[in-house]
Amino acid sequence: MKRIFVVWVAMCVSTQAELWLPSIFGDGMVLQCDKPVPVWGEADSGAEVTVEFAGQTKSGVTSDSGKWQVIFDPMPASSKPRKLSVHSSLDTSHLTFSNVLVGEVWILAGQSNMGWPLKNCDGGPEAAATADYPWLKIFKQWPNHGACDEPARDVTGGQWVSCNPQQAAQLSGVGFFFARELQKSLPEGTPLAVINTQMGGTYAECWIDFQTLENTPSATPFLDKAAKEIEPGVSDPKGYWGENNFRRPGALFNGKVAPLQPMAARGVIWYQGEGNSQKWLAPGYAGTLTALINSWRAGFEDLALPFLVVQLPHYNYGAGSDWPAIRTAQAQVAEAMDGVEMIVTIDCGRDDQIHPPDKKPVGERLAKTALQTVYKKD
Repeated sequence: MKRIFVVWVAMCVSTQAELWLPSIFGDGMVLQCDKPVPVWGEADSGAEVTVEFAGQTKSGVTSDSGKWQVIFDPMPASSKPRKLSVHSSLDTSHLTFSNVLVGEVWILAGQSNMGWPLKNCDGGPEAAATADYPWLKIFKQWPNHGACDEPARDVTGGQWVSCNPQQAAQLSGVGFFFARELQKSLPEGTPLAVINTQMGGTYAECWIDFQTLENTPSATPFLDKAAKEIEPGVSDPKGYWGENNFRRPGALFNGKVAPLQPMAARGVIWYQGEGNSQKWLAPGYAGTLTALINSWRAGFEDLALPFLVVQLPHYNYGAGSDWPAIRTAQAQVAEAMDGVEMIVTIDCGRDDQIHPPDKKPVGERLAKTALQTVYKKD
């Protein structure tokens, strides 16, 4: 079937040429330690852009399309607040970001169980009440916005905040417990950042770039269904599959992942699969998850980027779903791919809750797995 998708780009792209950086760069941000660190943005075509930070000065020339990028040499972790400055040879404006730290950066991605807030988790309110953690920085996006039919210039509502009781209460419970446990074994004073990019009720195919989807056989049922749904007279074009809808193929990759690339990060935590458990999709999940990991690694320019995959927990799923097939696929992908680990959670969850509140063991197991497999600690 020839697939034709309407492209709606008015809210997703811009031709602005003034000196600009995406919101992943901001006051209070954390840059990944011990890895090359890309910094990128836009400026007037032909301008030389110079970026300074921590004693390094890097310059690059803006392309005809207004894009530029520089790459800092690897830096050790540091909790010392410093300034990152950016200026253009063809623009009198000068951008400065303050309180910039260097530490460990982890991306939190997936569905609603990844985004499930700490305040709704077992022990969450008590944990949040004492969570004045200056070492933990959080990059927030608007949780239910950002889908685009073309790669977006920036995420929607991107903002860096420090962890305090109010911010912790809204943070992913999995992410909070992961960060708190991980920090215990990092060198003293190491900053840690979590990058939120998740949305509830989504399919893995929404989180993969469209070119990869077109070349992924396991994604064919999803693409065919999406193409059929947007044919004239089949469904409301502003509805389930409509323009910039978050369930469209590639829409969340375009709006919530592509704008972050090629940032440097230590790894990705992926908690998703509930949406793909429908019986018409579940058989292809191993192929689709493999394609997602390869796509993200290419976009983040790190072909060894670690992925920690959360196994779907215990749940009394309905007749139309096949959660065991998803768990099997998750295990197969972890076994087959280097740098991919599956965290067992079959003993977690509840019969009647698709959003189980016991996120503490999930986060702590993720941290222990990261320490063993990524940081090579006993």
